[in-house]
Amino acid sequence: MRLSPLALLLAAACAGAPVREGADFAPYASLPRPLSAPETPSLEPGEEYPIDLPTALRLAGAHHLAAAIARERADAAAARADAAKAAFLPALRPRVEFFRHEGRVQETSGDFFDVDKQSTTIGPAAEITLDFGDALFEAPAEKRRARAALAAAGSAERDAALEVVEAYTALQGARDRIGIAEAFAAHARAALDLETSRQRQGTGLEADVARARANLAEAEQGVVEARSEMRLASAALVRVLHLDPAVSLGPAEEELSLEERVPLDTPLPALLESAYASRPEIAGARARLAAAEAEREGTRIGPLLPRLRFDASYDAFGPNPGDFKDREIYRAAVEWDLDAALFPARDEADARVREAKYAFASLRDRLAEEVVSGLERARAARERLGAADARVAASEEALRLADARRRGGAALLIEVLDAQAALTRARTDRLEATLEFNRSQARLAHAVGALGPPPR
Repeated sequence: MRLSPLALLLAAACAGAPVREGADFAPYASLPRPLSAPETPSLEPGEEYPIDLPTALRLAGAHHLAAAIARERADAAAARADAAKAAFLPALRPRVEFFRHEGRVQETSGDFFDVDKQSTTIGPAAEITLDFGDALFEAPAEKRRARAALAAAGSAERDAALEVVEAYTALQGARDRIGIAEAFAAHARAALDLETSRQRQGTGLEADVARARANLAEAEQGVVEARSEMRLASAALVRVLHLDPAVSLGPAEEELSLEERVPLDTPLPALLESAYASRPEIAGARARLAAAEAEREGTRIGPLLPRLRFDASYDAFGPNPGDFKDREIYRAAVEWDLDAALFPARDEADARVREAKYAFASLRDRLAEEVVSGLERARAARERLGAADARVAASEEALRLADARRRGGAALLIEVLDAQAALTRARTDRLEATLEFNRSQARLAHAVGALGPPPR
């Protein structure tokens, strides 16, 4: 029974890897799974299992570690923002306290006398603190930092999608390189068969047979190298998806096709506007700038705002607790923090605002460079594709003619071998142009914000 790529990959995800004895973290079993996959078979090491790009993106949405780390940081920042909101809420600190004194004490007149006393303090005893400076400035700053962390998580998820697309494209390229190498080996094997037959008939040379045999050995070595590259590409995708390292993956699609994610005739200003509007990094930079401005306002106005404190306690004196009405204490205070560090703190806050503005401008420049370079690489790859297609067609015709002439005795073996090598190079160049076009399209889509995060 042949399972679908999705079922196979879900089985791979659920299979996991053994955890070392004593380890505190199960690297495969403890992460969330995108779907449950009951009754899926275990995957055998050494077998290749097909995967398509949507499945890879789906798995990355649940398994990509960099994105998961960024999401956890966003959750932590949101928790800090919630904690900062509590500045306007009273902090209640109930307590239970027992005090006993046996020995001498001194009166205000200077005389000493022996005492034996004790007191018990018990709830309701509470202290309430209201810090208006933190409430009005620190809480909004934390809220904006939480937004920046959330934007960083969104950026990490989009980066994960790009990493998956690039790793999957590399896997497709490695598969097609195997096909090119095997085609070269088939031509080399046919040439060796022809030269062996000509030698048996007395019309060929032993040197031509040896040369054809050496050419076949070189072609077979190319097949071995291409298959090794396929295993390396599979390992890279397995790492990105955080699957069991024993799993071997292969592309489910039979042929590599061009993927035009962003029309190359789109005007550059429109692409830049899309990048500025869609990239989470822009939102994160704006949030960090707003947080720095809120902190700066806190250094200017915060010291002028008071901190209110209120506490109350009820004590019982004597050997027995009594009814805790022996003593009632109430305290209220209004405080300000005015010290010599106010002016340096204000200067530091001004510098942080300027830093955030420079960082925002630098980010816009970097995104613009990504868009321009991605667009230029995609256009260059498309032009290269046209030339590569023409070269492949010409090389195929040259090999056909050289092979026909050799079979008729009108051409030398070296002409056939050169034609075979030229066709292999042409096919490889066309494959590289196709891969570069798809990679540049993925990077361009990522740059303009059109490559969304993997589904979770």
